[in-house]
Amino acid sequence: MELYKDVNVPPELAAKYESEAGRYWDLFYKRNEDRFFKDRHYFGREWPQLLSAQHVLEVGCGVGNSIYPLLQLNPGVHVYACDFAPSAVALVRAHPGFSSRRVTAFVADITQAGHLAAVPPASVDVATMIFVLSAIAPDAMPCALRSVAATLRPGGQLLFRDYAAGDLCQDRLAGEGRQQRLSDSFYVRWDGTCAFYFGEEGLRRLFEAEGFRCEGVQYVDRVQENRKRGERLERRFIQAVFTFVGGGSSGGDTANGSSAGGAAEQRQQQQQQQRKEEQPQQQRQERQDLQEWRLQLGGAPLSLLCRPPPGSEAAAAGDCAASAALATVALRCPQLLHAADVLELCCREAALAALAALRWCRRAVAAGSCAMDMPLLRRNALRNSHLFVFERLRVAPLAWQWQGSTSEKERGEAAAADELEQQQQLMSRACPDGFGVVLAAPHAAAAPADLQRLLACVAAMLSRQGRAVALLCAADVAPLQAAAAAAGLSEARMDGEVAGAAAAAAAEAGTPLRFICLQHGAYSN
Repeated sequence: MELYKDVNVPPELAAKYESEAGRYWDLFYKRNEDRFFKDRHYFGREWPQLLSAQHVLEVGCGVGNSIYPLLQLNPGVHVYACDFAPSAVALVRAHPGFSSRRVTAFVADITQAGHLAAVPPASVDVATMIFVLSAIAPDAMPCALRSVAATLRPGGQLLFRDYAAGDLCQDRLAGEGRQQRLSDSFYVRWDGTCAFYFGEEGLRRLFEAEGFRCEGVQYVDRVQENRKRGERLERRFIQAVFTFVGGGSSGGDTANGSSAGGAAEQRQQQQQQQRKEEQPQQQRQERQDLQEWRLQLGGAPLSLLCRPPPGSEAAAAGDCAASAALATVALRCPQLLHAADVLELCCREAALAALAALRWCRRAVAAGSCAMDMPLLRRNALRNSHLFVFERLRVAPLAWQWQGSTSEKERGEAAAADELEQQQQLMSRACPDGFGVVLAAPHAAAAPADLQRLLACVAAMLSRQGRAVALLCAADVAPLQAAAAAAGLSEARMDGEVAGAAAAAAAEAGTPLRFICLQHGAYSN
């Protein structure tokens, strides 16, 4: 059995889904008609600019769930409504509230040039893309934005809402045994329709490259209830407002001599030049600071970039051995990790144990010990994403390790404690019942205060339900035992599977290593 299965849709099928996207959505609306989506009555509350707009373009209008509530809120608006599913546009026109004086409904594929010819150029005050861009292949998204930008007047705004990375549906599409990924963050559903899950930074870059300025972006968390099945579904969306200022690939309003567009373009050019000047220096510094770590994990070759660990060469070698041994135990403990939520409190920039746990667990979170580790944690995850089910891994900060100087320590510790508490709260929202398994391999040179914060994080994140356990690996476990006791954790006997795997991993490490198993006091053996 392979450690990491290929979760990608075969290329020939992926090309079919992307090229025939319009057909699949047309079949969707023929099958569901107007029964699937509810009318969107939150527009006036979320985006008051719609209440005074004279010309609105709704991209991906579906069956009109946004159009007709908007017509009631804004009696003077004219709505251009397009969709690339002919059956959806037919339903818009068949609606009792349809009037050709107020609504221009037409079929369009916004990834193709000229399909928005029904909209006068540079005439639209506000465009909306509500759960639309996610249905478009990532390579075609810039073309889609250029088409919409050509309809916006200088300073016109685009209102955006769509699926966010970390949404429950993304977790389901990336679930064990699934083969629904078309590319990174892009999936096909059972009915042939597709969905992309956006992160904030990627969304900003996408729009800014096409001449838009981001006015604000936020994640929206919602709990949806399926009363028929008795389920509570935790959904996550991303919402943003963009102003079209020109200077992107579309050329935008620069032909009209807009001062706002010219200023924005000048700022963008200055920023690009600054990045070009800084990039070589950053790359040289990175090459000097980073070491490549190659190893085999369950037969899969991993390539990781890490900073040199603190302490002597012997201590650094011991840290690497402890991380690898902990990952080896995770590979060999299917009963411990099966369908569990797993947290690795990373002590390096390589989430080895979390990657290994993905063979068995429901999802894994790799938590960086300080802000400096986060970029490399993400980079290493992406660097090896072809080897494991990447969609079930999350990278998040949990900054238990002090990074300030001694002179700053007293002043900064209070702020660091507040930041850590906020990070714990955010992680608890994502996993409200706590984690069934917590893994960590602390540095041999870790300060006692850092170990106390580490074990306090273990206690805060470890579930109090069932028999949740924390498994730690180090050359010397005595400081860990003392910190665990201070955090209210009790040492527990390892069951046969874990004990056997730990003994074998320690023997294979070639350096003295020990494992300890911890639980909340009520569940200790």
